[in-house]
Order: sequence, then C-alpha cells, then structure tokens
Amino acid sequence: MPKAKPKRKSKGVMATLREKAKGTKYSPGELKSSYDKGLAAYMSSGSRKGMTAHQWAMARVNSVLRGGKARAIDFPKKKKKSKK
Repeated sequence: MPKAKPKRKSKGVMATLREKAKGTKYSPGELKSSYDKGLAAYMSSGSRKGMTAHQWAMARVNSVLRGGKARAIDFPKKKKKSKK
C-alpha cells in the first residue's frame, strides 16, 4: 500500500504559526513540525472529548512556546534566542 501524501496545511494554520513564531526562538517550520506531531498524537493516542485534531495540534504548539512537556520532546536542546 503506497504512503499517502501529507496534506497541505491551510493558509489559516500557516498564518497562525507564522504569527506565533514572531519574537520566539522557533521558526514557522519548526512549529509546523510540532503541529504535525500534534495531529499524529491525536490520531494515535486518543484525545479529550470535544476537541478536534486541529485544536489538539495547536495546543501542542502552544505547549512548545510556553515551555511545557511538548518542548522537551520536540526540541530537547533548543537554546534561547539572544536579544540585541
């Protein structure tokens, strides 16, 4: 069985990820990879009642940005961006 191509993210999701990446040490591409992991986690490990896959994925991105458990898993040795 051939692998399915990954679906493209909607312009709204990418715009949101670009906005969240501003002023952080993460690029929109890095946040997208975390978002994708959130989508996969929703499908594989279950989820909370009433949450969609996209809400679950964006919650993972927010966890990365706020220093939660997802940051330690997705970016174990990411250094802080220095402000000049």
